[in-house]
Amino acid sequence: MPPFPEPPSQDPTYLGEVEQITADKRGQVIPRSSLRRLVIALDNALNAQQFRCRGDFIFFDSNTTGTATIQLNNTSEDPWPALALAGVQGIPIEDVFITSAAQPGKVLNLWYGYRARFLNPVQAIATIGSITNPIDLSVNARWSDDIVRAGQAFIADAAVAPSAGNLNQSQLFNPAASPIVIYVDKVRFVDFTAADSFLLVQQNTQLAGGGAVTNGLNKNVGGAASQGQIKSQNVAAFTGTVMDERRANTAGTEVQWELKPAVRLPAGQGLHVASQVVNVNTFASFEWRELAT
Repeated sequence: MPPFPEPPSQDPTYLGEVEQITADKRGQVIPRSSLRRLVIALDNALNAQQFRCRGDFIFFDSNTTGTATIQLNNTSEDPWPALALAGVQGIPIEDVFITSAAQPGKVLNLWYGYRARFLNPVQAIATIGSITNPIDLSVNARWSDDIVRAGQAFIADAAVAPSAGNLNQSQLFNPAASPIVIYVDKVRFVDFTAADSFLLVQQNTQLAGGGAVTNGLNKNVGGAASQGQIKSQNVAAFTGTVMDERRANTAGTEVQWELKPAVRLPAGQGLHVASQVVNVNTFASFEWRELAT
């Protein structure tokens, strides 16, 4: 008979936690999991805030609504992202240190303890269809490539020079007579001059004033240019309806919006990014798809 495998640690504290036993109502001995939950509110900013989480794993479940970074056991360790369905196992943990911007109403739902393994929901069988009529996930895996092959995926960028006393704006616009609908998947924006606050804005008119109008490049290289048009301008105050705001704490820090689901722009609608610091040098990039109405 082969020998039994040794426990992962001979540390008495670790063994004392792991090997605890108890009894159910029938007197049968069952192991204890020592599974614990910690809800961390993110209403206020956290700076390497210490939490006691003794075990050999941590996991952020799907009720986690905010994001942060986490360091294990010591602030000298490198941080890694703390977000829904992220976690680590197989390492002794005594404390964790959480750093986060203020996110009113959002939380981290953290689980910790010993010898646990959480399953990601995507590992479950989908309820659409059945075990005898499964979903072909390979179709979904090919979907983005099919969009490119059909010549329906585009990308374009816009650089805007500083203008004294003015804010920079860059817009993707679907012309009024356009035969397609634009679906915006990603927007990137960076201010090379200063720390800045960026607004994601929707507007039903194309940006006015100076600045050339350009079309997007087809991701199917050599394919036709887009119907969607990119335009930038310097303006004293931003226009349109704000959808979201993000902050870059230092010059040259890029922010991006991964838009899932995509933002839909029918004919005569636009989406743009506006800086909130005057006289700066900015760069914007848009990625989108165009489908017939």
